[in-house]
Amino acid sequence: MIASWSARHTPALLREVAAISREIPAEDLAIQWDVCIEILEIATNASLLTVDPWARAAAQFERITQPIPPPVLLGYHLCYGDLGHRHLVEPDSLALSVRMANLALAHSRRRVDWVHMPVPVNRGDDAYFAPLKDLNAGATDIFLGLIHHHDGVEGTLARAQAAHRYLPHFGVATECGLGRRPAATLVELLTLHREVAERLVRS
Repeated sequence: MIASWSARHTPALLREVAAISREIPAEDLAIQWDVCIEILEIATNASLLTVDPWARAAAQFERITQPIPPPVLLGYHLCYGDLGHRHLVEPDSLALSVRMANLALAHSRRRVDWVHMPVPVNRGDDAYFAPLKDLNAGATDIFLGLIHHHDGVEGTLARAQAAHRYLPHFGVATECGLGRRPAATLVELLTLHREVAERLVRS
């Protein structure tokens, strides 16, 4: 059943990409692919198909990037799911995200502009960030989900300090985007992004 669903789902997504690309000028368009099922499948060791999940992910990266016109910006969000602002599976470290990012960058049929990786609020330790030393990002920008609303600038900077020991240059973001948040918190959250970025540039 899953194989049949995937065979229908991917072509439908690519048709949507083609339709969007026809309607929006390439220089105004950015597409981000959410890599969640692949992450969760490997993290939980619950293979959904007989095909090796790494080999299947590599093939998917090739297929879903090929139709995107080169001027369009392309990124990947590596995701452990979100249920009430909690991961469905808590990552032990960035090892799985780094390996998936390397796979995506190696098998994408075009330029990848960014990769976004999650960082839980309670992880500011070397063990979590150490796998970043194995990242083969090249010219791709890396964004780390260091920003958590409830511990603000100082909590974010503490996590950033640990990350800097293994990755000299990166952008900052929330752990899982700006979705599913009360609208009233967005101005404060975006202000937090600016303050953190300014502090990191000065440091």
